[in-house]
Amino acid sequence: MATGGRPTLARLINRLAAYLTEGVPEDLDRLIDYMAEAVTADSYAMLKVSSEGAEVEILAERGLGVSVQGAEPVLAPALANEVRRRPETDAFALTGSSICEPFLSGEGTRSVAISRLNLDDSYLVTIAVRSDRKPFGTREKERFAAVASYINLAARSWHLAGELWSRQETDPLTGLLVYTSFHDVLARELSRARRGESPLSLGIRDLEGWEELREGAGQERA
Repeated sequence: MATGGRPTLARLINRLAAYLTEGVPEDLDRLIDYMAEAVTADSYAMLKVSSEGAEVEILAERGLGVSVQGAEPVLAPALANEVRRRPETDAFALTGSSICEPFLSGEGTRSVAISRLNLDDSYLVTIAVRSDRKPFGTREKERFAAVASYINLAARSWHLAGELWSRQETDPLTGLLVYTSFHDVLARELSRARRGESPLSLGIRDLEGWEELREGAGQERA
């Protein structure tokens, strides 16, 4: 996944900053593109790593060979342990590492550049992976760290606003739309009603005795 003719770091940061001021994107794929422009690698990804256990969720990726749509969390104890034991930092690089092996086909060690951001109950991790074990040079690590710091800044804002994980459209317990998805649907229907100059109704129902039912029969029954 070579990125020949890469822009200067200053130009890349300016483009990324301008993009982030446009508002919250619908997905994270564009940020992966900026990572690819920062450093030449075979694979790139943004991952959510649990603060406990070994579960890793793929938020966006290029070249991992794993589908993000409907993907279940991957068990990756080596990666999770490596991320947890590192302090929050701009970036660090490992050569001859196999910590990303669960995501990549084939065997063998790789060179990995990693940036970590602490969230409430997990870590947001950005990675760039080389399969040929070519070390990331100082300038490449600086470029990767600079871009990753902007990505982390945006991700922290989106996370606090409840937007980062908005791709989960329904609540797993009730099957109902989550808060962000409900507002997306509402905005879309309002726009459609305005265009067609047609009426739109919104019904709100309050369930009496919900708290008593949940306390008496349990959350699953409620």
